[in-house]
Amino acid sequence: MYFPVSINNRIYSANGTFNFTGTASNAGNPNILTNPSGVDSSVIYMDLTNNTTIPNGAIVKSITTTGTLNPSNLGGITHKILSAENNVWYTAIVSGTFGLTTSNNLKVAKKWSFKYNFKAKSSSKMSNVKATITYEYDLTNQFKY
Repeated sequence: MYFPVSINNRIYSANGTFNFTGTASNAGNPNILTNPSGVDSSVIYMDLTNNTTIPNGAIVKSITTTGTLNPSNLGGITHKILSAENNVWYTAIVSGTFGLTTSNNLKVAKKWSFKYNFKAKSSSKMSNVKATITYEYDLTNQFKY
């Protein structure tokens, strides 16, 4: 008697783009000489806890953030993101790209916070902030028992 054995892929990757609510404002850095690290903006949020497009147990593979900066010709902007899972602020390593991987073990379906850091004196605002999240999930976590 022979039994066929097959192995199906359980782990899948996908991505989604999600919107933060509101506009982050930054008053600017009044004294660059005494505060060379810059000033953080106000914080804006997105809540993915009840987002039905995210598979159960999805874990972050990578995150990038984008937004519309006003005035648009400013440099020295650094994006920061926080997951309510661990309350740690992560800083973008290159223009809105964070060094997060599955080894950080951050669930996608959480509340997220965003702010940006600005080193120069002028005030600014960032609106239309979006996070593109690539994630990994186990297909067996999608079944209801």
